[in-house]
Amino acid sequence: MHPLGLAARQAVPPIAIDRRHHRAPSPICTPYACDVSNKARRLLIGTAVGIIVWFLCVLFLWALRPLNDAIPVGINSKGVWTSQTVTCNSLFRSDARDNSPLPAVSKPLAYTREACTLVHTQARQVFIFDVFVTMLVLIAVGFIMMHSRRAHSRQLMPESAALLA
Repeated sequence: MHPLGLAARQAVPPIAIDRRHHRAPSPICTPYACDVSNKARRLLIGTAVGIIVWFLCVLFLWALRPLNDAIPVGINSKGVWTSQTVTCNSLFRSDARDNSPLPAVSKPLAYTREACTLVHTQARQVFIFDVFVTMLVLIAVGFIMMHSRRAHSRQLMPESAALLA
């Protein structure tokens, strides 16, 4: 028991000192956690859900479907550049295109490059970038959520804890 009694000990509350910086922590952030309001927490959760929905849309509406390649074939008799559309494999197939023959073009016209190779390579690069951005955003949101605390959870120490301190 304190020699001056219980009232004297409660009159001077203990001061929390940040050990890393040897100063009292700010009311909003410490080096370990920041206060986050419920609105900000909902925004973070909404961001995570939105990025997951966006990634699933990209995956199922684009990446799993066959790609199309418009290959230039030359200038037709009217003096207009023309191209021939060729259906390619999806991103997850090892070959860019099946061994089926290319669509026929009229005699003076010819394919100017290999079918589907360029489109398949570029689509894979875009998908890898998409995966990278998705993971980066989800890691950032997770990091913020893990290192944040609710704004209303930061309260003064109760009297029983003050006595033990």
